[in-house]
Amino acid sequence: ALSLLNSHVFDIVLCELSAASIDGYQLLKEVQRNPNNDLTHVIFLSIKSDVWNRVKSLKLGAKDFIVKPMHVSEIVARVNMVQNRIETYRDMNVESDNKFTGRLEDLAVIDLIEVLGAEKKTGILNLNNENGHSGQIVFNRGRIMSAATESLRAEDAIYKMIYWNRGRFSMIFTEVQVEDEFTISNMGLLLQGAKRMDLRNELLKQLPSLDAVVITTANFKKIIAQKDMNMELKEFMKLFDGERSLGRIIDDSHENEIITLKRIVKLYKLGFL
Repeated sequence: ALSLLNSHVFDIVLCELSAASIDGYQLLKEVQRNPNNDLTHVIFLSIKSDVWNRVKSLKLGAKDFIVKPMHVSEIVARVNMVQNRIETYRDMNVESDNKFTGRLEDLAVIDLIEVLGAEKKTGILNLNNENGHSGQIVFNRGRIMSAATESLRAEDAIYKMIYWNRGRFSMIFTEVQVEDEFTISNMGLLLQGAKRMDLRNELLKQLPSLDAVVITTANFKKIIAQKDMNMELKEFMKLFDGERSLGRIIDDSHENEIITLKRIVKLYKLGFL
């Protein structure tokens, strides 16, 4: 494999993280040592599912981390997804009128942050998700300078938008004049995002499907009717209108996803939902 990597250029390397004589981290270093492999994407396969191995892999430059056991068809699907991202990257500078547009299904927010940072792009990334929410991230030579959704700013806005996987994006390449709102780098944001993703998934395991419509019980409605709630809590409870799915409730909440999920899990375990 190392011999082939030194003599050929590959789009993707699918690599076992743990092996008898060389591990995935060592192979990743070998890939990065060759300048011809700048665009090679390394994907790790591993039985190690803990967040630290995932964070370390992403920090060192791996593009994806697949936890076994997983059916081969799912692995092929993940590889195809990365291949589609690569092709989208290649088309990035072809867009006319100094603009780059596409679907979040093809290029996720995390991928956009990574590629715009690596390419040291300057401009404004506009995002619109499937539920009609919008957000904006401003880049200056690849570094994220500011970010906002309808109700959140800076890091909180980024952590809200990284879960948007359906919708549209539009990157306008233009000079920007904004103050830096961030205390951490793009990589720091992505690593924190990965940790939050794991925590999000753990919370979601305690709840019904994201497609399930979630309502408050009659008993709970009687309880809250007798309480004097602040405006923030009133707005939150309005989300349980009998029409919104769990996924929509999380998306429509003005709070960040982790706070929202913790509230919902607590209510669900108490039998109020």
